[in-house]
This record gives sequence, C-alpha cells and structure tokens, in this order.
Amino acid sequence: MNIVEIAEYATLSKAAYTDFKFNSDGENIELIKSLTIDSSFSENEAIALSTQFEVVSQSTNGIASGFSATLFRTKTDPAKYVLSVRGTNDIGDALEDILNIGIFDGIASHQTIELFNYYQDLTAKEGDKVVRYFYDDADQLRAYTEVAKETGALYGKDFVGVGHSLGGHLATTLSRLAGDAVDAVYSFNGPGFDSSQVVGTSKAELFIDNLAAMQKQLLGYTSIADEWGAQVTDIATPTDIVNKVGNSVDEKFYSYVEAINPAAAHSITGLTESLIVQSLFALMDSTVTLSTLSDIFQSSSDRDSVLETVVAALKKLVVDHGVGSAGGIATEDHSALFKAYQDVKDVISKQEIKASLVNLASLSSQLMSSLSHENIAYRYSLVEGNAFALLNDNLYTSEIEKKLELYDAKLGSGVITEAWEKLRADYLYDIFSYFSSEVVVPNSATRYIWQDIARKGLK
Repeated sequence: MNIVEIAEYATLSKAAYTDFKFNSDGENIELIKSLTIDSSFSENEAIALSTQFEVVSQSTNGIASGFSATLFRTKTDPAKYVLSVRGTNDIGDALEDILNIGIFDGIASHQTIELFNYYQDLTAKEGDKVVRYFYDDADQLRAYTEVAKETGALYGKDFVGVGHSLGGHLATTLSRLAGDAVDAVYSFNGPGFDSSQVVGTSKAELFIDNLAAMQKQLLGYTSIADEWGAQVTDIATPTDIVNKVGNSVDEKFYSYVEAINPAAAHSITGLTESLIVQSLFALMDSTVTLSTLSDIFQSSSDRDSVLETVVAALKKLVVDHGVGSAGGIATEDHSALFKAYQDVKDVISKQEIKASLVNLASLSSQLMSSLSHENIAYRYSLVEGNAFALLNDNLYTSEIEKKLELYDAKLGSGVITEAWEKLRADYLYDIFSYFSSEVVVPNSATRYIWQDIARKGLK
C-alpha cells in the first residue's frame, strides 16, 4: 500500500467538490481561486495542487442527480489521469443518498448512469457511437445512441478513479464500467453495495448487468466487465457510519482521523489532512502501514492537536535539527499545519531521506529505556516525548548528539543519566497509554503523578 499515493488521491477527492471555471476553448482558468473560494483549500494547498495537476474536464450533465466528476492530469507525467467523482461531504445529504443504496436499489443508480454517460464521452473517438442512458418520467431506465462529436480526453488511455462518500461508491463502479481501462480505484468513506459480490445475486449486480445488456443490444458489444476489479482500495475512518452501509468489494483499510463524531469523521477534509501527515512517514519508510501510524498518532497528544503535534515534531527533527523547547503549531490553524507539512516534505524529498519508523507506543518502558541508552534516535524521542523514533544516524547532528550525550560519572561529563532514562520511559509509557485511552489516569498505587519540571539539569 502506497500511503503517499493515497494521500494524493484523497486530496483530489476533496478537489472534486470544487466548481471549476473554463474559457471558451474549454481550458481551465482560475484554478487557485476556484479551490480557495469556499475555504476547503488554503492558499498554500491550492498552490501545491496547481503545481502538480491540471484540470482537463469537469462534467456538467448531472445537475438533476447531483452528479459531478472532474478529470485531472498530472503535470510531471502527462500520461497519468485521475477521474475524481464528487460525493456528499455533508453527513445529512450523505445519509439521504445512501438510503437508496442500503434499502432500495443496492447502488446509486441515477448517479451511476450519469457517470457512465460522462465516462463514454471521455473515452469515445470522434464519430463513434455511444450509449446515452436516462430515466423516463415513469422512472424506467432507457437508452439510445448518438455519435460522439469529439474525441474524449481519455480515448485510448488508462486512468485512476477516486472519490469520497457517494463519490467513492461511484468510483468503485468504474472497476466494472471501465474494465481494464481503470488502473486502480480509491474510495474514501464510501458506502458499499447490497451485493455479496456473487454475480447475479443482488440488485446492484442486476442493475449493472442491465446496463451491459442495453449497451450490447445497441452497439453489438459491451465494455462493462462482468466482475469487480481487484484494484479497489477502500479507505475508511473508524467512527464514520456511511462507509458501513452495504458490502465492500474488497478489504477495507482504516485511517486515523482526529474526529470521533460521525459527521466530522466522515468529512474528506479531516481525512485528507490526516493522510498527508501520515504520508511524511511513508516518504521515509515505505513499509509503514496505516495501522502502525494510527497507533502512533493516537498516542502522540490529546485528540484535538495530534496532527499539529506530529508535524511540529517532524519539522523540529528533519528541518530544524533541533532539540528541546521550540514553537509548535496552533490547533486548527490549517494553513500553518500545511505550511509546516510542506516544509518537511520538501526536505525529505530533496535530501531523499530514508529512515526506519519505530512505534514507541508499542514498547514497554523497560525496552524504551534500554534502547535509549544504546541509540540516539530513541534517546531523542524520549527527550522530545515523541511516540515514534526514526532510525537514521544522519538525522541526528553533532549538536543534537552533544545535547543528548550520556552522563559519564567517572568523567563528570554528559547530560542524560540512566536513572533519568528509566523515569522518562515510565512517564512516556503512562502518557502514551493515557492519550490512546488505555488508561484514564495513572492513579493506582503502582503509578506516579507526573510533572515534567524541566529538560535541563537531567543529572
């Protein structure tokens, strides 16, 4: 699993909620202004996205159903396209939309045909026949053919499908509607289907089979695959309720978010913010998992300031090479958080920093203390109170080594004593457990009431 790519696709899923502007030649204009107009993107975020991607097309034919999708192209790799499907970012609207999925149709049928119509526009060659699906006044599915007026941007090309909420549900249908043309699909807090994934046993299956039969009748062939693709990645947050509707077509992976409230946990904004922070670790250690990062994040701070705490800690080490007190990031200052994230990402990318990530919250206090005595990476984390350690000697400058030198009683030199390491490890074990809600307060006879007076005079 590539968490860096997942964070990128989450960002594009968020961008699908933007109404983009185009000039008379069909070229996208005012990209940054469009992204920031409703404050879903900070200016720094919008600039970052605009340097990586360009908007090729946005659907306008789904007004009645609420459907919309945007086709992005990567600037550094013009052959890479991402079709991002808009969902329902508001939990109330989302629950209304998924009612049909969970109870009636088993699939968002009206939006699915809008997506398929748009997909055919994008993939057709000028002069080819395409099928137009629609519901008549009696709510019966109908279809007819028309000739494509121009060659679509995706003609002969592969792409990635992404989306949030209902958009994730719809993006998943692309693994059937687009067949081999879709390289991968990423769904973020998207509802599933009523299907058990046994072909022909559900309303969702019957609906897709019907689309295929109508296309074959009109064109003599169907482009719709007869089974779900294996390339679907389903990302969800634990307390969101929308992603629990229906059955997933593949394994579901859970990501950490600060929010616990179901409405906030459903939002693509918080999920994207969490994933981009997690991607910083994945840039350095490609083996890291969402599960490990969730454990680290839950143990890092009180829930309202986890992302700020983690990014500030990374910036201090990777960018500033600092140790001891330093300015943090104000809670809910999303612009400052993204700026710090960008600073860390730039240094990691330019210097090609690689490091092994260790989850300190999973270790006993005895092991933390022992590792601290042997390795400066663990010692640094103990001093900083980080729930993680990054194993790469090049990260720890001579200045850091000097400040964290082990105390030598014979020479009377050094700073960190073995007794301090043991007490500090006990303290962090308790605080990590407290933040992760494994204990409420350290109030038993075998625990201490901790007070970290200072980080000076540790002898």
